[in-house]
Amino acid sequence: MRSTVILLIFFVLSTFNSLNSALAAEPDSTGLTYLIAKAIENNPDYQAALKRASSIRASVDPAGVLPDPKLGFAVANLPTNSFVFDQEPMTGKKISLMQALPFPGKLGLKSDIAEANYWQVKFQADELKNNLIRAVKKNYYQLYLIDRSIETVKKNKELLQQMKNIAETKYGVGQGLQQDVLKSHVELSKLTDKLIQLHRKRERVVFSLNKILNRPLATQINEVILRDENIPEIEMEKLISLAEKNRPLLKVWKKVVEQSQTGEKLAKRNYWPDFAIGVAYTQRDDLANGVKMNDFFSAEISLNLPIYFFKKQKYEVQRTQLETASLIEKFQSTINEVHYQIEDALSEIKKYEELITLYRDGIIPQAQQSFNSALSGYQVDKVDFLTLFNNQMTLFNFELDFYRVQTERLNAIADLEFALGFSIDSLK
Repeated sequence: MRSTVILLIFFVLSTFNSLNSALAAEPDSTGLTYLIAKAIENNPDYQAALKRASSIRASVDPAGVLPDPKLGFAVANLPTNSFVFDQEPMTGKKISLMQALPFPGKLGLKSDIAEANYWQVKFQADELKNNLIRAVKKNYYQLYLIDRSIETVKKNKELLQQMKNIAETKYGVGQGLQQDVLKSHVELSKLTDKLIQLHRKRERVVFSLNKILNRPLATQINEVILRDENIPEIEMEKLISLAEKNRPLLKVWKKVVEQSQTGEKLAKRNYWPDFAIGVAYTQRDDLANGVKMNDFFSAEISLNLPIYFFKKQKYEVQRTQLETASLIEKFQSTINEVHYQIEDALSEIKKYEELITLYRDGIIPQAQQSFNSALSGYQVDKVDFLTLFNNQMTLFNFELDFYRVQTERLNAIADLEFALGFSIDSLK
């Protein structure tokens, strides 16, 4: 009877500690916040995206600058019979300067297109960062599930070891069955195998997380202990509004549409001609017969004539209009997808919160009570070992399910934050 009491006390205390481990404080030096910061700092894909955005930024200002002027040198009207400069009065050495001038407004539109392209790339980098944070969180939460599973398996292994000792004691005094002892040995081996598999699985998740952080894959990550996260009550309309303002993906599409609309304006400006202005100076030598020759100064202005607009500019405008309309539809589709992601994540969070309450306050206490009753009955030969074992394994599986549900809720929160484009902590 004394061994039964000790076993019950051990089981109750270990279960209580396990179920409340999620409420412990998260260590800053090895916790989620630290790992996210390191991922943002070191992830090569994200750093490459930032550098690409910087390179695109360098192209914005040049897009609004006039084309380079053209400097020309020429020899004019040189006679071919002598190739001398003092034979004919129109012979001279000419230097010219020509500057192209796009129709007013075109350069500004080109600059706007280049800037919109920069912001697209910048927001794409932000979306990559958003996805990177979610990946770190989900890997970290997976480690939490594995660590809690290892803890639960070890606890149940110790419990099963004590059950085996009771079975061996009863068998030794002729009150138990040998098959009970053998079954306990088999189940202990199964739990040992499960521990081995969980440790291997943990290694793979650690490798994956270290890969994201761009550090040696073998870098160890301590046991994960998470604090409980409460979701503030916020109306769906407000969440959607916040997502439309903050989600980098939507910002990307907004700039894509703006760039296309600006391209449409530029296509319409191409109905108007571009200009070019130039000046030239021609130096003439005095003639061989003694006639003094004056130098020439020239100025010119030219423009292209878009007389084939009905075959060129017209269709370019139509193309940009259709492209803009297509992009607006895709933008709306992306908005709808983000709305769905938010609603789906909130639905999942609510579902898992209800399951957590059910497991914590209903299923696990009931399963524990059933196991305690079976353990007491087995001690006085009112319950067989198989019934006791089945009750113990039922409770064991419920505990694993509890941590799985906890992890799924955390994953749903990570999905919600990904859809919103920011951490829900900022809403508290």
